[in-house]
Amino acid sequence: MKTLLLILCFMLLNQFLFSQTTDNQKLAEAKKFENKLGISTKKMVINTINLSTTSIREFKKELLGWSHKVISSDIDSIQKTFIIIHNSKLHPLEMTDFLEKYHIKSDAIISYN
Repeated sequence: MKTLLLILCFMLLNQFLFSQTTDNQKLAEAKKFENKLGISTKKMVINTINLSTTSIREFKKELLGWSHKVISSDIDSIQKTFIIIHNSKLHPLEMTDFLEKYHIKSDAIISYN
């Protein structure tokens, strides 16, 4: 009888601990998702008419390495633009230095919001 009672107590304790873990994991996932939604993004559109195709390819290739800051970078060959969407982790000075590295002047930036 004691053995049966111990097994029952063990099963209830195990169930209680497992349910707590699952609830905590769901709560942690929900918080991560909320944090991702709270991160603001900015979109920069650059005119590529005066840029060489190799320079644009190198520019895009380097942006791929910034995956934690740059959400997407697309080339629109029809409108001759380069579109960069980044999150708030990318400091404006970093972007300025990066544009200067590829000789992109401020007059080539169509929009940035």
